[in-house]
This record gives sequence, C-alpha cells and structure tokens, in this order.
Amino acid sequence: MMPQRIRFSLRALLLLTGGVALAISLFFAWPSSGALIGPSLFLLFFLCSTALLFARKNAGCKRMLRLSVASLAFIVLLYASFGPASWAMARFNTPGSKIPWAYEAYSYVYRPIATNLIFSPAPIRSASIRYTAWWMPDGAEFHDWGIGLGWSVPGWTYTVIHY
Repeated sequence: MMPQRIRFSLRALLLLTGGVALAISLFFAWPSSGALIGPSLFLLFFLCSTALLFARKNAGCKRMLRLSVASLAFIVLLYASFGPASWAMARFNTPGSKIPWAYEAYSYVYRPIATNLIFSPAPIRSASIRYTAWWMPDGAEFHDWGIGLGWSVPGWTYTVIHY
C-alpha cells in the first residue's frame, strides 16, 4: 500500500498564519486597548454573523458564519465571566493567599472589561453593576464609586479600576 500524499493549501496556511498573528497581537494589546478591542470585535462579529446569515447557501459562508457566531459567543462569555471571576477573587484570593499571580491575571483580563462597564450607557451600566454585585460572596460588599469599581471584605478592599 502506497503512503497517502499530504494535501497542502497555501491559502489555508496563509489564513491560519494571519489568524494566529492576529490572536497573538490582540492578546498582547488587550491590557492597554481591551476597552476598545472588546466592543469593536463584538460589533464586527455581530455584523458579520447577521450578513452571513443571509448567504448560507455557499459552503464557505457557512463556515464563516460558524466561526463568526463562535467568536461572538466567546466575547459574550468573556464579558459574562466578569461576575464569577470577581466572586472568585473576593472569595479565595485574600492578601495572605498563596496565589499572588492571580491579581495580575485578573487585572490583565478584566480591567478592560471593568472600563467598559464604567463608561457604558446608564441602563447597561446599572444592569452590569447589579450582575457583578449579585456574584459577590457573603460578607463582601461591592462598590461602584462612579469612576471606579471594587469590593470590600472584612480586612481589605480590592479596587478593580479607578479613574
């Protein structure tokens, strides 16, 4: 039996390389520009999903629709995870904890999301504040300082962001 030949597509390789390069650059730009990147990607993938919904007859459009909807769902889940992540930080990561890198990881991912929460329109802001406050564990008090977010637990206060 003759070994099967590997099929190689230059177009697929170029798209994959571009996608990986874009993902890496977005990862490194997230802390400084995430407050702009997150809503921009949400709008982009929402518009792409809506447009591709009408062009589902083509197989390539179907694949792009699936990718666009999956990316949109990822962004929505990232923003929805702010509440559970804040709960975990308030519950388990006290100043005497053995996980000091958790503060940096939390700030890296969620500081741009908190920025979006602070500067969003009033109805979205109030719903987001209520959602995040709902996730706070017993004994923790969530704070909305108008230009900042954080919480207090007995013995310490954590500020997510403050302008």
